[in-house]
Amino acid sequence: MGKKSLLEAVLFLSGKAMTERQLSEATGISTTGIKRLLTILNGEYEERGSALRVARRGRRWVMQVREEYMEKAAHMAPTTLPPAVLKSASLIAYYQPVKQSHLVRILGTKAYDHIRRLREGGLIAARPSGRTLLLSTTSKFLEFFGLEARSREDLRRLMAERIGARGEGDSTSSG
Repeated sequence: MGKKSLLEAVLFLSGKAMTERQLSEATGISTTGIKRLLTILNGEYEERGSALRVARRGRRWVMQVREEYMEKAAHMAPTTLPPAVLKSASLIAYYQPVKQSHLVRILGTKAYDHIRRLREGGLIAARPSGRTLLLSTTSKFLEFFGLEARSREDLRRLMAERIGARGEGDSTSSG
């Protein structure tokens, strides 16, 4: 296994910007070697006209798509969600259709931000229900989480397994 290839794999799989020291610790390559290999890698990407590049962000390095390709390809990038937003998504999936007001009672006002983010990502749909919204998951939700649910009950069962809910005897209502 080549050191340059190992560094390339770490940059690609980390999905985040890393310092030379972090890259050194992850690969076992000296920081001097890391600096040299980063320059070589970026030169190779540049030379072949690659859509990728190794870029410096302050004191950190990241593998990223060149800006001229971002507009056409950005919609393909997987979205990452913080744990709090994942919890909201799980609750919506488990109790759907669930009223937004019910979710806010459970999670507090931060639920509004979570719902907005999930709607923007196309993971949930919302329709008016009185003075609140009725929330439910979309087919994109299933794709995003790699779920194969054939029915609402399948999805509830899968989400219950993932979040450790009781399932059938759960007394929480969506009203």
